[in-house]
Amino acid sequence: MNFQKLWSYFRRAESKEARFFDCPKAPELLEMFSSDNAEAYFLAIGKHTLAAEKIAKDLYFSGDETYKCYAARQLGFIDGSKKHLFVDLYRAEKQHLDSYPDKDIHRNFSNQLIEILVVATVVRFDLMYQKFLVNTRSARLGSDWVNCLFEVVADAMNGYAWSAFPWALSILAFHFYNKKWFKVLLVKYEEFVVQTSDETHIRLLDEIKTRNGETEIFENLLNEVVIPKLIIANDYKINDYEISTINDIAVFMKNRS
Repeated sequence: MNFQKLWSYFRRAESKEARFFDCPKAPELLEMFSSDNAEAYFLAIGKHTLAAEKIAKDLYFSGDETYKCYAARQLGFIDGSKKHLFVDLYRAEKQHLDSYPDKDIHRNFSNQLIEILVVATVVRFDLMYQKFLVNTRSARLGSDWVNCLFEVVADAMNGYAWSAFPWALSILAFHFYNKKWFKVLLVKYEEFVVQTSDETHIRLLDEIKTRNGETEIFENLLNEVVIPKLIIANDYKINDYEISTINDIAVFMKNRS
């Protein structure tokens, strides 16, 4: 299924539902998403599960690069998500990348978007762990972020030059080092390292094996990238007007589904 067919599939699935861009208050939410405190707004709209899912899909499939970034960031904050949007958006972006020639500048954006998506998986897990997302509990729903990371790693070892590859592998190593399926993945990674002889990957493999899955890459990602986002999401106080706007958007999306 190519990108255009994938787009058509999603649009058919959404054809009877409200589009986020039809909502009169959509520009106000987009302005919130563009602010320095965006994570607080992602968390607030993420409490409205169905609306947040629809908004993320509409933002991604708008084709606008800024909106696609908002969509990827939003996925980390959706409470009790009922769709496997991490995997869906990752596969869609991979197909989008494949639609461009090898040296096309648009491929750089795809790399950046996958980085954002990988960061969002850590945000999702940490918010679940801290119980700020209270409804995302089942193994089926919880596996979406794991499956996304697994596909990023597997594809990277098969020719996709994802810059987020070390991040994705480090996240999986931290959480699942003792799992049998990760041991299988690690063997494949070791074969990849031998073939490429890349110093970054040589060091990462050694660190994963000697520290039982803990790595400096993951620690830096958590401390320098993820935790600052969580602090904003948890501590920034949204005003009453903004709360009202978010609630109105959620009602709009729900009533027209």
